[in-house]
Amino acid sequence: MSTAVQHFNMTIFFQIFNTFILILLVTIPFAFLEIYLAKKPNKWLGLILPILSFTKASIATFFIVLNLYTFNMFANTHNTARIHSSIEPSPMFNASPILVGIVVFVLLNIPTLIYFIIYNIFHKKIQNRVEIDKMRIRDL
Repeated sequence: MSTAVQHFNMTIFFQIFNTFILILLVTIPFAFLEIYLAKKPNKWLGLILPILSFTKASIATFFIVLNLYTFNMFANTHNTARIHSSIEPSPMFNASPILVGIVVFVLLNIPTLIYFIIYNIFHKKIQNRVEIDKMRIRDL
């Protein structure tokens, strides 16, 4: 492998790693908020963050795929972008926008999955406690 290709691969690796770390750093404070909301008796309060996170991921994925599709369409119909540019286009632009969209959608839904797991764990505890309280009231 040439050094340019190795450098490119390492750059992509670090960009993905940095993006993953950033997603985790943003998710952690909201995870504590999700714990607080999931402990409330109202089930809809605990579902606010997973729904917002899923919506954000869906919208971001749509615009990323749209951007890649329009870039590929422009690059295929107008080769002037490659002629006038001294930098070679990224291999990512040669990938299918749908495939890139699936990967982006999965990565952006990591916080959604975390929030939903937190919701299920803590809300089940609350629901069990409410059921036990109802049984105690009936026993009296």
